Amino acid sequence: MKAWNAVTVLAVFAALAGCSPDRKGLPELAEVQGTVTLDGSALGDAVVEFVPLEAGRNCSGKTTSSGQYRLAFTSDVAGAPPGEYQVRITSFFAKKEYNEKGIEIPFVEKIPAKYNSKTTLTASVKSGKNEINFELLSK
Repeated sequence: MKAWNAVTVLAVFAALAGCSPDRKGLPELAEVQGTVTLDGSALGDAVVEFVPLEAGRNCSGKTTSSGQYRLAFTSDVAGAPPGEYQVRITSFFAKKEYNEKGIEIPFVEKIPAKYNSKTTLTASVKSGKNEINFELLSK
């Protein structure tokens, strides 16, 4: 009986060692992270989206309260394929705000259009680890 338990335990550990998101069919992915600031202050609750200049899928990540982001290729796979990208940064998906009467305040984009709808930002993703920071200015 003890031999069976040991074999079972070894089989479970072997199976767990191989557990990871299914990467079958995925392109080579590079790690991409960085920090976003607006006028020198950390920009939290912003979405950073990398749009490939050639064919491919967009990769995105949301900034933390300290302005840090990490790109994701899918909801459970981090990274972005190496290549050239146009970058859009928006606060559209930030938490909704309400006035003192509990009425939702209409959304106003706090990030200038030159960083999102009319973006001038670009980035180059290389194989391996990439730290790509964005220092945005409101004027």
